[in-house]
Amino acid sequence: GINAEYMEAVVSTQSTWKQWYQRRVHGSSGINAEYMEAVVSTQSTWGPQRLIMLARRLGTVARSAAMRASTRLAATQRRSFADEAPKASQGIPSKLTLNLLAPHQAIFKAQEVDQVIIPGADGMFGVLPGHVPTISELKPGVLEVTTAPGEITKYFISSGFAFAHADSTLDVCGIEIVKLEDLDASLVSSGKTEAEAALGRATEEVEKAKAQIAVEVYTAMTEALNAK
Repeated sequence: GINAEYMEAVVSTQSTWKQWYQRRVHGSSGINAEYMEAVVSTQSTWGPQRLIMLARRLGTVARSAAMRASTRLAATQRRSFADEAPKASQGIPSKLTLNLLAPHQAIFKAQEVDQVIIPGADGMFGVLPGHVPTISELKPGVLEVTTAPGEITKYFISSGFAFAHADSTLDVCGIEIVKLEDLDASLVSSGKTEAEAALGRATEEVEKAKAQIAVEVYTAMTEALNAK
């Protein structure tokens, strides 16, 4: 069963997460101590599988790995699904409107592009103008933005969510996003080695979950660099 202590911690986390997200939308930065305390409180009452789920959602380990392996870090804005869809007479736009958002920067803000290929948790998928409204969790991987025929920019995204709207607007909110060319292969290699060693040493479930996520992120970065 789920005990009262666990539910209280979850409610506390959700409340402080909402406050943090609202501040982020309005341009402030940083995760406050109150939020982190609630997260720790929640983690203490979760089993291993829930711990892994929480860690994936928060993306703190994934973000740390992506930041460490990047030689340069390239606010958030989010449209609501309550936005009106275009009238039928308007037809499908010729371009997709992209908002590519990291906590520290809007990489693309209302930028018209041809297509975006996204590393969804259930597999890679492409978004074109007129895409069916969709919400997708993202896994560590490469996000490709085609701004014009033959003009493709690749980014590594550690985790996050993508929101495809009925008006051909796509919001991609990532925990950390860096240009693929900014990843340093030597840092990725050393980071992967250290993460694997940490996983081998870990004895507690929380540490195992953190190390496993770090290994997954560094592995995804290695595969992305090898495929470049």
